[in-house]
Amino acid sequence: AHVASPRPLDLAMWQYVPRLLLGAVACGLVAYTPEEIGWEFTAVVMLFMAVHSAMSTSMFTAQMAFFARVSDPEIGGSYMTLLNTFANLGYLWTTMVATRLVDMLTVKSEDGEVEIDGFYATSMLTLGLGLIWFVLMRHRVESIQVAHMSSWRVAAIRRGRATSTL
Repeated sequence: AHVASPRPLDLAMWQYVPRLLLGAVACGLVAYTPEEIGWEFTAVVMLFMAVHSAMSTSMFTAQMAFFARVSDPEIGGSYMTLLNTFANLGYLWTTMVATRLVDMLTVKSEDGEVEIDGFYATSMLTLGLGLIWFVLMRHRVESIQVAHMSSWRVAAIRRGRATSTL
């Protein structure tokens, strides 16, 4: 029912830090993967994947509910498509950078042995950056979410009738 409320992003923000911490759990699963994978480890991974999938889906749903709420009805689905495109671009460039960082942060000795695994370094770096983002930007998300609907209307902005600015 949170996504149907006037504050759909609350659901996503409540899950933000736990989802970041889930990334640390993923690092632990990778680090302690046994050589012989039995049903117990498989069950733990399946549980992890189920929790991760549920959190990802609910955060995506909250984002889509927010986009649906603020989309200008005079423009129709094009506005929501534009907002979703920006969200997708925001996701894609960060994924690309994180993937590249794995290689950049991997340190090997002269004989080719991995001394610092870039996967773990990148995971901890992005966890830290995610926590910093949360502290610095959660109030901005709040202000965007509670902005007057006219702030999102293209026609009102064009005519100078917006009651607040984002």
